[in-house]
Amino acid sequence: MNMLEQRYRAVLKLLPRAYRQDWEDDMVATFLAGQPESDDPDYSEVARPSWPEIGSVAALAVRLRLDLVRFRVGGAGAPARNLAWGDTVRLVAVLGLLVHAILAALVVAETLWLDGRIPGLAPPAVAAGFHLGWHELWTGGFVWIPAFAALVLGHRRVAQGLALVAASRALAAICVNAEVFVTGPPPIALRGSALVAEVLLNTAPVLAVLAGFHRDSPPVRNPTRWLAAYAALVAGALGLVVLDRHVGPFFDEPTYYTLPFLAAAVYCLAAHARRGASQGPAWAFALVLLAPVVLAAQTTTVLELSLLQSVGTTRSAATAAALAQVAAVLVISAPLAIVAGRSFRRLPPASAASTSAASTSAGPPGKQTEGHQ
Repeated sequence: MNMLEQRYRAVLKLLPRAYRQDWEDDMVATFLAGQPESDDPDYSEVARPSWPEIGSVAALAVRLRLDLVRFRVGGAGAPARNLAWGDTVRLVAVLGLLVHAILAALVVAETLWLDGRIPGLAPPAVAAGFHLGWHELWTGGFVWIPAFAALVLGHRRVAQGLALVAASRALAAICVNAEVFVTGPPPIALRGSALVAEVLLNTAPVLAVLAGFHRDSPPVRNPTRWLAAYAALVAGALGLVVLDRHVGPFFDEPTYYTLPFLAAAVYCLAAHARRGASQGPAWAFALVLLAPVVLAAQTTTVLELSLLQSVGTTRSAATAAALAQVAAVLVISAPLAIVAGRSFRRLPPASAASTSAASTSAGPPGKQTEGHQ
């Protein structure tokens, strides 16, 4: 084996192992056959794969791995466990966009109120709460609302694009304010917790939308129920905002993640207790995956109340409420994990043959690379 062949084989390590085992020798032979003839005996020792050849292998590797992700996050016709993982990821996506859309609706309602655009409801003397300008509404949080609506109504690509816009706006703001996170006045534990929570809250649902809703995935079931749930949750969240303004600042933004999570967890456990094995693992698994995101957001509140010098007599009550929510999430996550694990183990595993077929689904590599030589 000369150096040129070794270099080609090194480039082919970008490909999945199963595909490489089937096609590596053929691909190397094809690449070597495409080399120009040379009388220099040292040519094979100094020659290297061309950039177009490397690019073609890299593109093939990306495509194969995306196909493998689609297989793992299965759609209709996939093996039972892969379909369960796919349903879980898609549920994480829907729930994540749902909560973001609820908070965005609160932003819209609050802005209308602060701008005096709600008839019969005078704006407050001091602006507070979720107030943002209309430009920020459009380029930031407001975009979550049409993203959620597009997703549940079956417009997958539109939802993915809008979710990317909404998340990139939030992540760009994090990057712009990176210096504040590093050198700002709050304690480093609080800054770190806030950064982790912000990143998780904005990236987790978007990654789930991109991974779960591929070309082979089924659409969201019962879109009317999801839209009705959204309307009911927005009404409930507005009620919490009104209550919070009258009895004291007990509910901050993480509360709007925690309370729906706890309600969904209780419903999920009750459904499993009632239906048993027929319920499936998707809801329990999705909530287990979302629990760290909720905890990261709620931990920021606990640290803020504990480490900063808050003003007012409601600090102790707010701290107790935040700690109670953290404890509730931790307590209910344990039975959720048990239920999810048991339900998943009941499903038949995917066969090795089907997994290998997904890894080699692109077929012979000659057509993938010959145009780049």
